Amino acid sequence: MRNKIIDIVTLESFLIFSWSCYSVQEIKPEVLAAGKPGDYEIRKVETTSGEVIEFSGQHPAKFMNDTIQGTGVMTRSLEVIEVARVDIRQKTSSTYHGDKSYSVVMRDGKTYPVVNYIVDQNDSTLLCMLKSLSNNVAASYKVALDEAKKVWAKQFDIESVLLLGILLATSLAGLVGIGSSLAFGN
Repeated sequence: MRNKIIDIVTLESFLIFSWSCYSVQEIKPEVLAAGKPGDYEIRKVETTSGEVIEFSGQHPAKFMNDTIQGTGVMTRSLEVIEVARVDIRQKTSSTYHGDKSYSVVMRDGKTYPVVNYIVDQNDSTLLCMLKSLSNNVAASYKVALDEAKKVWAKQFDIESVLLLGILLATSLAGLVGIGSSLAFGN
């Protein structure tokens, strides 16, 4: 029975170490600025213009000198399209959770979702739209903190550590109780 108790304790200890005490969570850029440089392993950044840059777990980005710096892959970028003003039937705007977005309906019936801005010039209009990228190529990026809308970083997860500690303590107490009852029963 003693070997079984040691096996179970070893298994639970292994589970605690294999379940990471760290998780990737969304943090506000202000929190990032309040920490020490290099405190966070940044995994993903969404810029105020809507672009998304993802960094690998092996080479996460770091926050230094008010910028997020690292080698990553842009998975969503901006595309600027110029259209003739006469081809636009309707422009609409909406606000969702404080973020303003636009859409443009063309005379041929096509609708384009637009982010951030629509710039009217003489006879044409510039539409700034998001597009997903499928051929991702790693590149070096520097994003100023004031250009970061959302940041995902690896953080210490105190809730998981407490939950695993309580689980280990209660199961260890139960095993000690079973072991002592078996020892007195013999």
